[in-house]
Amino acid sequence: MRNYINYESIQNEPNFWLWFLAMHFLDSWNAQTQTDQTLFELLWDNYEINEEWCNQFTGYYEGIFEKNDGYSDNPTSLQLELSNGVLFVMEFHPGESVFYLGEEEVGCIGPHTNIHKIAWKDFAEYTRLLDSRQKILLLPILAITSKEQNELEQLVVNGLNSLRSLEIIKPEDEKEIREGILAHCFAK
Repeated sequence: MRNYINYESIQNEPNFWLWFLAMHFLDSWNAQTQTDQTLFELLWDNYEINEEWCNQFTGYYEGIFEKNDGYSDNPTSLQLELSNGVLFVMEFHPGESVFYLGEEEVGCIGPHTNIHKIAWKDFAEYTRLLDSRQKILLLPILAITSKEQNELEQLVVNGLNSLRSLEIIKPEDEKEIREGILAHCFAK
């Protein structure tokens, strides 16, 4: 059974956004600057992310990986109604995040990573009525081609500007975060 939260409860929560960016863009190696730093490393090394908040949010407790392979019986779940009326649901477990369109699993991040499931054309339709931060929530499972890079880059800039206006991310890190998200979204 899912423990649903509403978007408004995390909309301006710095811990959520830093945790989400750090944990959901695994393919974020920054080839442009020739560093081996992922978004996870950048954010956990340079920001104060409240680990206790993260553990409570995901339902982590000592022994959950041995008992349930990192899955919560009542995962914190966020749902957004997409422009086409379908519900997008994210289940946040200590060991994995699982993404659904309606009842269909469309991706996950964790030991059983399965990403690049939504094409740009579908993403653009699904998110037509969402704000820039809400759109960020679907990016971990987005697959783009080089032809779509400019459109995605503008979307990411808008989302990061929104987070920067809340002083969640530092201006000097915005470029590296943007490039990390873009690198993650390229279909492999």
